[in-house]
Amino acid sequence: MGIMKNIKTIFIVLMIVFIGKLTAEEGQSSVYGLFLSPENCFLLGKSKECDILVSIIWKVSKSGSYCLYNNQSSIAIDCWNNRKQASKEIMLILEKDVVFELRDRKANKIIFKTSLKLYKKVSSLRRKRRNPWSFY
Repeated sequence: MGIMKNIKTIFIVLMIVFIGKLTAEEGQSSVYGLFLSPENCFLLGKSKECDILVSIIWKVSKSGSYCLYNNQSSIAIDCWNNRKQASKEIMLILEKDVVFELRDRKANKIIFKTSLKLYKKVSSLRRKRRNPWSFY
């Protein structure tokens, strides 16, 4: 009985250490990326454009030269030299979704990519089945 109890205890301790190591690795890797705030823009009523101030933050593991692009223009929004992270606020007028890309300036390779989604709210004008003053 004592051996089985010891094996169970060792197994539980090893599982806790293994799970702790996995979550620590996930936490470190999730620190890097390209992040937008807000990530969505909602159109209300009959408007066709969404005016929005977007905060863009990026962070990479290695210092370098990076540029930020979007799919609506071939010109860089901004570029940084010898940086691991940066932030930028831009005002956008959107008619459709926008994809942002962080590229390595020298290799022109996409490092991170994220999108700003545009949602149109469709109002339904459905008539109720009965009038509010009707008892039947």
